Amino acid sequence: MKDLSIAGNCRMCLVDMERSPKPIASCAMPASDGMVIDTQSDRVKKAREGVMEFLLLNHPLDCPICDQGGECDLQDQAMGYGQDGSRYKDQKELLKKNKWVH
Repeated sequence: MKDLSIAGNCRMCLVDMERSPKPIASCAMPASDGMVIDTQSDRVKKAREGVMEFLLLNHPLDCPICDQGGECDLQDQAMGYGQDGSRYKDQKELLKKNKWVH
């Protein structure tokens, strides 16, 4: 996702690095000589699928009023990973705003 800073915010660039106990965000890890990286391990694929599902929890892909108008990076990523939504289908809870609670 091109508009995010290099902080690993979206977590969609997770990779396995040799001797790392967990996947790392490749956008936040500078490359160095001798690094051994796996971008398609089962662990990485499962982690990315979980991240995508989490992103889709509160951001449906059929956003009729979105300013992106069909040019949505999230939609592109979701389709690339074969996901069309979250497995959780609960209705979002709309809370009334209370000016006394922030």
